[in-house]
Formats: sequence, structure tokens, C-alpha cells
Amino acid sequence: MKRVLILLLFILVFVNGVSAYDLFFGCSDPSLNTNGKQCVEVTACRNLNQAQTYYLVMNNISTTGACFYANQENITLNMNSHTLFFTQASTVIRTFSDSWNFGNNFEIMNGEIVQTSASGQGNGGTGLITFQGCDGCKVHDMRLITLSFMYPNIAINFPATGTIEIYNNDIQRNDQTISNGHTNVAAIHTAALDGVEHIILHHNNISGRPWLFD
Repeated sequence: MKRVLILLLFILVFVNGVSAYDLFFGCSDPSLNTNGKQCVEVTACRNLNQAQTYYLVMNNISTTGACFYANQENITLNMNSHTLFFTQASTVIRTFSDSWNFGNNFEIMNGEIVQTSASGQGNGGTGLITFQGCDGCKVHDMRLITLSFMYPNIAINFPATGTIEIYNNDIQRNDQTISNGHTNVAAIHTAALDGVEHIILHHNNISGRPWLFD
């Protein structure tokens, strides 16, 4: 009986391909702390366009490219131990919309973003996760896996300001041959940082290609 319980626990932890992350059963889960934000359950790609909102992903999601845009203030995207699968090498999560409305205090946490196909390098973005015009943004407790990606896994671009935190992440750059001159791209990249006061990096595991940070 004890062996059966251990096996069931193993299956429960690894069923979504993510281990050691928190899994909540919905916005009504009493163990979920949204820090006072309204909670919205998410089942597919969408704009994150409600301020002071805690978006809770309820299942694995597949996309070819862009999936989540955050263009309001104080948003949390909790992947909830689930995986966002993508194919085309482009920005999947970003902090601005097509109208360039910026989203400060955007937090991404608790799951995976995984590229499932190395076909096509794409040119639709500056990072797998892109913080642009973002103060107080965070990425933590995430696993980011790329197979063929000519941009950094996390990009912090102009006109980002203030403090940005990247911690407790597993970043795997398993890139295959890329022939467009972007092979030396870093896993974490910063650009035009005159306004950024602090970039806090700690407890990140970065593997794959040797270019880690620039």
C-alpha cells in the first residue's frame, strides 16, 4: 500500500511535465493567495488587460507564437504548474500591446514555457519573455526551454525602468544551428538600460549554449 501511495504521488507531481511547482484547483482554492487581486481563470491565450488581476492558468496551452500581452498595471500570470507549448520562435509573453500601452509590476511564475519544434527561427519578437516599458516586473519559478530561437529567453528592453527581478528559474537553451547571425544571443539580454535602477538575478540555472547574459 505504501508503494502505491508513493507511485501515485510521483504521477501527480509529474503529470504536467513540471515538478516542484504549486498547483491550485481554481480561483476558489483556499490555499491560493492573490495578494488582494481579483482572480481570473485562464484556459487559452489572451490579452491580460485587467489591472490588479491575478490570472491563473488552468491547463496546458499550445500556441504557434505570441500568447499573452500584459498592458495594464499590477498583473500576475500564474502558470499554475502548467506548460505553455510554442513552435514559432517569437515573443510568447510580453508587457506591451500593439498600442504600446505598458504594464508595470507584471509577474510571471510557477510553470513552463517549452518550444516543441525547431522548425523555423521566426523574427516576431525580441525575447521569449519581453519586458518593455516595465517597472517592478518579475519572472520566477519558471522553466524556459528553447530549441531554435534567435532571441534571448528573457529580454529587458527600452524603455524599461526601475527594478526587475529574475530568480529561481531553469533556463535551457538547446538551440540547434541558426544561420542568421544571431547565434551568440544571451539567455538573458538587456538593452537601452539607462532608466533601470536594479536588475536582480539570483538562483537561476542556465544551461545549453554558453552565452548567458549581456
